[in-house]
Amino acid sequence: MTVTEPIFFGPNRVWRCYTGGLLLERFVGAEAPCDAHLPEDWLASTVRAINGEHSRGPDEGLARTVHADGSQGELLVELLERDPAAILGEAHAAKYGPDLGVLCKYLDSAVRLPIQCHPDVPIARELYDSEFGKTESWHILDTRTIDGEEPYLLMGFKPGVTKEAFAQAVEAQDVEAMVSMLHKLRPQRGETYFVPARLPHAIGPGVFMVETQEPSDWVIQPERFCADTRLSDADMWGPLTPEQGLGVFDYTGGGGTAGSWIGVISTDWNTGGNWGDGTVPTSSVDVTIPNSATTPFDPTISAAAVCADITIETGGIVNGGSGTLTVHGNWLNDGVLNGASSTVVFVDAADQSISGTGQSNFYNLNINKPSGKLNLNQNIGVAGKLDMLYPGAHTLNVGTFKIDFTP
Repeated sequence: MTVTEPIFFGPNRVWRCYTGGLLLERFVGAEAPCDAHLPEDWLASTVRAINGEHSRGPDEGLARTVHADGSQGELLVELLERDPAAILGEAHAAKYGPDLGVLCKYLDSAVRLPIQCHPDVPIARELYDSEFGKTESWHILDTRTIDGEEPYLLMGFKPGVTKEAFAQAVEAQDVEAMVSMLHKLRPQRGETYFVPARLPHAIGPGVFMVETQEPSDWVIQPERFCADTRLSDADMWGPLTPEQGLGVFDYTGGGGTAGSWIGVISTDWNTGGNWGDGTVPTSSVDVTIPNSATTPFDPTISAAAVCADITIETGGIVNGGSGTLTVHGNWLNDGVLNGASSTVVFVDAADQSISGTGQSNFYNLNINKPSGKLNLNQNIGVAGKLDMLYPGAHTLNVGTFKIDFTP
């Protein structure tokens, strides 16, 4: 089999429990755009939608090819099964067979979707007999205000939320309490959000996006109603029990401690949603940067930032942009600092230290302490300027060396 021409597909709208679609239909130039229960269009999809009693047929979700004369052709899955290597390449076919390994869709909400999460790969293997979980990303194409309500996203539990507290709210179907447990974000056109598997989330009304995800339709959504649509137990929990479903939610990833980098939105240090408690650290907050393999994005110092102590754990990475990080406590780096063009300033009146087993590659290092010592217990690099702006006679301890100086 040889593919010599582009493969085209017709619209592939999918029923969902929520309504939407007006912005999607405007986007594709449809006549008389409106909101309905077909708010998603699955693009070149090889994934079957799981809609239970609302299913529009056994092939719902599967993309169908279109011939040059406009007539319908075969399903993409049928085409791929005949010769996956010819279309997907030999390396991809060797790893995934006829599976694309990804699902892209347009999604346009007119109402808030239920609070939900999706399994990661280990859970999908254990509980769904699937090699794919459902980590996803959202690129915001447009937003709209509906009945005076501005668009929003709910992402990650706030600090202190426990499985027990969430389970109690689910049992009572206290939707107000459930919503209050998540961070609320205001999306803007052109932003991209990374949503790891297990992270609790809900897309609010008025958000039109292109979503790229693992190729599955697994979902746990423990609200009984989505707007006026009543969900069955199967709609809420899928093949899982409520206890199993509640166990899939991550009660730490979006609701960790203050100063804990989670990086679920971007690399921007000054975006609150990138931190465990949803707020940007202040000068009194200790910062922890975990192993980069555990977070979607590594932090970048692209503007003015502050912290008390900072700990870069083994495998952690901090990238310098054009900003300045002012440190009011100690610097412990067991990971990597890539200074780029950034500046790090030490300012506290008490003794401070730079230590750890990692690589602290500063660009500009500014020591601007009113008093106290800076103990340098780690090999560092300074590619730009080293400024020591002590106002009086002070001490810089450098390993086995001590520099006493008066400016």
